[in-house]
This record gives sequence, C-alpha cells and structure tokens, in this order.
Amino acid sequence: MTRAPVKVCGLSTSEHVRAACEAGAAAVGFVLTQSVRRVTPEQAVALCELVPAGVFRVGVFRRLEVGELATVLALVPLTHVQADWIDEPVFDEAIAEAVWRAPAMRSVTFIPVFRDVPTLRIDLANEASTWPAARLILLEGPDSGTGRQPDWGRLARALDATPHPRVMLAGGLHAGNVAAAVRLLSPAMVDVSSGVESSPGVKDPVKIAEFILAARAAMTSSAITPNATSGAESAAASGAASGARHDILTRDADATTSHRASSVDRPTP
Repeated sequence: MTRAPVKVCGLSTSEHVRAACEAGAAAVGFVLTQSVRRVTPEQAVALCELVPAGVFRVGVFRRLEVGELATVLALVPLTHVQADWIDEPVFDEAIAEAVWRAPAMRSVTFIPVFRDVPTLRIDLANEASTWPAARLILLEGPDSGTGRQPDWGRLARALDATPHPRVMLAGGLHAGNVAAAVRLLSPAMVDVSSGVESSPGVKDPVKIAEFILAARAAMTSSAITPNATSGAESAAASGAASGARHDILTRDADATTSHRASSVDRPTP
C-alpha cells in the first residue's frame, strides 16, 4: 500500500488504530500527556503492536520532563516524539537516559511543535538556523488538542519569512477544509484528530477514511505539474508524489537521529 501523507492523532482504541492504518495513514499518534485522548504507556505499547511496518508511531507530549519521558521511551516502541520546540534539549537528555535503561531501544526522532502565537515568526527564524535541511516541523493552532484552526494566512507569512518546505500542518483540519489548507500552505504532511471524531476523544472510522481520501487527493494534486495532462502521465506523477510524501518521516529520521539512540531499527515504507 502506498500510504497517504497523513498522521491520525489521538488514537486510543484498537478499532481506531486499525481503521487509520487500513485507510492508508502514514503515521498514527498516541497522546501521552493530559488530554481527553490520553493513553497510558502500557496502553500505548498494546496499541503499537497493532501498527504494521511502514506506519510511524508518534508519541505526543507537552511540557517534557526527563525522567518521565525516558521511562516512556524505554517502554513504548515509538518512532517519533512530538513536543514543544523549546523542549528539544529535554528530549536529548531523556534519550540518553532511556538508552542507558534499554540499550536495544529503537531510534527516535523529535518533531518540534510551533503554534500560531504572536512570536511564531521569531521562533521559527531563531530555530531554523540550527536545523538540517531535512527537518520536519509541526505547525498548529494556538492550543494543542482543542481543534482550533490556526490563521493559515499568518502561518503562510511566517513561512515566507523563514522558508521551510517540510511542514506537518495540524489544527482544525477535516475532510471539508484539508484541500484548501494544502493549496495555501503546501504542507509535506497533514495531521488530524478532532476532525475525525464523533465526540471529543472518540474517533469515527468513516471520518478517518474520508479525511485520508480527501488529503491524499489534495496532496497529490498539489504535486502534479500542469503539463502532466495525459492519463498515464497523471498516474505516474500521482504515484511519484505519493511515494515521496510518504517518505517524509523516514527522511527526517535519517537526517536527525544518528545521535539519538544506540541502534537504528525503524520501519521502512
């Protein structure tokens, strides 16, 4: 299966993990911080066992603490940690401690979160100078987990001031608006949670499938050149774009994690 450049976040049941994976999501997210969608580390372990090879397992955190994060990393087979950009030094410390506890643990990549706040342009400008070219970042609304949509125009202006082609866009996305978001911001991936729920914290398999279908179509269209008009050319362009976008998390891991853990054992799409 060629997976869509979509992360379905806030999963907490086996049914919904399977629904996201079967619908073609490239990544699934487990909230390990205070939230209506929170799962315990033990629950996350069980849910990760359901995720097939080639689908990335993202742990979502807020206000990291070294000891707590190290405990989670040593236990839960995550491929990525998503947390506030300012907490990356804490992540580095936690990785070192986790490797000491579990020497065979998998490599883990940090995804820094930037929110739609007044200091966004400054935050991006200050941090971007230290990033490798392949760095993946997440941009979202002002409050994580609330489903509040960021001001897409403000995000676009912030990105224009600090060009960064590898963005995962989150915040208030759903099947009805993801195409517009992709046209304006050209993200490398999109991240959905509340937009595929029937009530807060309760995912809807039908909405998951509808969102992934809409996101795949939007992302593919944005990557096809205007000259690719024939059926064969469109199909080829679609496949190439989809494959390249699905590779986004793999390339991010390759670029940023060589020092993060003692061994590298991540799924290959």
